[in-house]
Amino acid sequence: MGNRYTGLLTIASIVARPKFAARSTLINLPRLLVFTDPKRSPDLLHLAANLPPGSGLVYRHFGAKDRFEIAGQLSHLCQVRKLIFLIGDDPALALAVGADGVHLPERALGALPRIRARYGFSLISTAAHSVRAARAGLAAGANWVVLSSVFASTSPSAGKPLGLCRFGLAHQKVAGPVMALGGITRINVARLQGLSQGIALVSAANADKADSRT
Repeated sequence: MGNRYTGLLTIASIVARPKFAARSTLINLPRLLVFTDPKRSPDLLHLAANLPPGSGLVYRHFGAKDRFEIAGQLSHLCQVRKLIFLIGDDPALALAVGADGVHLPERALGALPRIRARYGFSLISTAAHSVRAARAGLAAGANWVVLSSVFASTSPSAGKPLGLCRFGLAHQKVAGPVMALGGITRINVARLQGLSQGIALVSAANADKADSRT
């Protein structure tokens, strides 16, 4: 294990604290969820090998030619390391490699019931950028939603940050598990204690920098 993952393990240890989650721990739901990215995740197998057991990994391939090979390798490694493994927006690939389920973008919320009925996944999470979308995701049958962006982020898809107060209020208005995404670092992650069910990362999972904002 190299220094690259020092920050990730620091974040994981904070999120694992008994009182971190806003609600009682839910079976099979991770406290820590890591999204892969073609540019910001340089070594996916090394990343998976450094995630603590019980964490979740979402493989987002964006049409990569080697996605079947990579997804298969990640699925096997996640099974060995007792990680929750999801495929981003590709239920057919998730089924093919034996993933635990899929993560759907907000625009695909309407397809969630059909996907669960057709593929029989035990776990489906969805992205949300508002309370309305978070409620819609859970109403459609999502196991949890990932609400962003909580802090300022350099991600191209990040919108105006909610901030701690607005995120906390949003979580209270949603009757189900909500994970926080966006701008989370090992410096500010503790500020989310009691405000979310867990946290999600992209760049902060892959660099030993206190100010990596994703």
